[in-house]
Amino acid sequence: MTALLHEFQDELKFTFGLVDIDANAELTVRFNADVPVVAWGERILFRHFFDEAILRQALQHG
Repeated sequence: MTALLHEFQDELKFTFGLVDIDANAELTVRFNADVPVVAWGERILFRHFFDEAILRQALQHG
């Protein structure tokens, strides 16, 4: 999923960071069965699979 996010960075003008959920007990409980997870702020955009349409909608329309 990281490679796919990199593909869209220049076009959609965003940055992202990786978070190790195993380093945070709360995140492990919340997301352990759902990785990878892509969030924008507190909003979960997608889990398990990359979704270009959702990424574009979130970044272009908030």
